[in-house]
Amino acid sequence: MDELLQLKIIAIIPETPDASSFVLECPGQQKATYKAGQFLTFIFNFNGREIRRSYSLSSAPGIDQHLSITVKRVINGEVSRWL
Repeated sequence: MDELLQLKIIAIIPETPDASSFVLECPGQQKATYKAGQFLTFIFNFNGREIRRSYSLSSAPGIDQHLSITVKRVINGEVSRWL
């Protein structure tokens, strides 16, 4: 997956009090292909600033229908607290 993807969150699964999994789909695009252990860099726009964060995929290729990431809240984490 070398191209820029626009992903839509279709489910949020609470895992622990500090972590949630986000199930993602590629609207209007073909199913994404990926390898185990692969990560994605997400681009967020906060107050006109571009912030990039990388998250490992927690879904399993060939098993899970959708991509997913699991994010743990970090104290003072700009993106993890928002997610």
